[in-house]
Amino acid sequence: MNQVKIVVFVPKTHTDIVRLAMGDAGAGKIGNYSHCSYSVDGVGRYKPLEGAHPAIGRVGKFEEVIEERVECVCDKNKAKEVISAIRRVHPYEEVAFDIYPLIISAGKQLRTDFEVAKNTSTHSGTQGQEAEDILINFLNSRLPKRFSSSSGFVVDFEGSNSKQCDVLVYDALNSPIYKPSKKGMIILSDNAAGIIEVKSNLTKKELEKAAENIASVKRLKKSPITDMDEPVTLSSFVNTKTYGVVFAYESSTSLETLADNLKEINNKYPSREWIDMIVVLDKGIIGYVVQNPFEPDKQGWFGGISDDEFPVPPFYVHLIKSDLGELTLNKFFVSLLAHLTFYRKRVGFNFDSLVGSKNLQVLTINAYQYNLDRNLVDVTDDHKKGNFSVPLRYNLFGEKDKNYLGQIGMKPWQDGKMLTYSGFIPPEVVFSVFIGDKKAVYVRGMNN
Repeated sequence: MNQVKIVVFVPKTHTDIVRLAMGDAGAGKIGNYSHCSYSVDGVGRYKPLEGAHPAIGRVGKFEEVIEERVECVCDKNKAKEVISAIRRVHPYEEVAFDIYPLIISAGKQLRTDFEVAKNTSTHSGTQGQEAEDILINFLNSRLPKRFSSSSGFVVDFEGSNSKQCDVLVYDALNSPIYKPSKKGMIILSDNAAGIIEVKSNLTKKELEKAAENIASVKRLKKSPITDMDEPVTLSSFVNTKTYGVVFAYESSTSLETLADNLKEINNKYPSREWIDMIVVLDKGIIGYVVQNPFEPDKQGWFGGISDDEFPVPPFYVHLIKSDLGELTLNKFFVSLLAHLTFYRKRVGFNFDSLVGSKNLQVLTINAYQYNLDRNLVDVTDDHKKGNFSVPLRYNLFGEKDKNYLGQIGMKPWQDGKMLTYSGFIPPEVVFSVFIGDKKAVYVRGMNN
């Protein structure tokens, strides 16, 4: 079946109306469920020009609107009907939406190729190698030309090296190959964008082996961002992290059991070395989402940190499993592409050495917080459901005029504190009194 994903951006006042219209037109049907969708909050920005008739804002004035990104899958032959339904109920005269092709058919081909390899291979080692080759061929035929994939090893400038990796996704345009080889290629850690451990049948024992291999890559040193790095996108965000995935064709245990296994395995490693995603073809995905302490919704697949000195973020990180069925491969590939979009562009050479220097219900398995060592650890009891309380607050008044300025609060956060503020002056001004010029992460609250 040919399917697409339709993404539309809607002001929060109209999201329920638009979602219903999309579902009534045939979008969001997965198995025995209809009207399936996924949403994430964001801010839409625009400036109406002369001749425009904006539903929100005024001509010639910049406008910001709290919007939801609404996603639904849809049969390709119903896409036009769904778009028409969106236009009929959407408040904007110019509706912003995207249509993405899904790769469900590619997932079925992966499954078919694997079954052929499994039924024709008489040796488990040969079968495992063919399973890796099937995924490598899939990636190399679909990844952006800047990236490629192969088996091999990763080294850093300090001389440390990883274990052998089933699949490395690397920056082919900027990475020198220190040892050309189909199975033993060697690349530098700066150019290693992802590592994928491939399993024919995923068990707890195999998951433990995969975690060890992925950690061996993630703990390697990377060069800091400098002028030697090329711009990646128009955004200032650049990611240096190696994305770690376990890709399984089959699993003899349930996703929930695998998630419990991963929770146990996580205790053996610092969070910067954790597996980012587990993929079980045609079943679903195990990964992470983030949550604002003052909002009920969880947002996006969490891709981890961008460098070693990141400001400690005041949000929860949830370990979740998601039953996606035939949409599993699509979710894996889109998540990988999202990571690669912001991955650093840097020639893998140490110049210093020259001078001697789905849309379905998810279940939270566990929740974590960052501590001041920038390590994810289990949330404390006072942040768990039923125990969470609003921070103790203090009123702020002007020193001279005694006018009310707002409220500031403080709540324990692992081995540190979380500050909150609501009032009439920019939060950064208030927070700067307490944190000075230290790095900090500001998270929008329920009422900004």
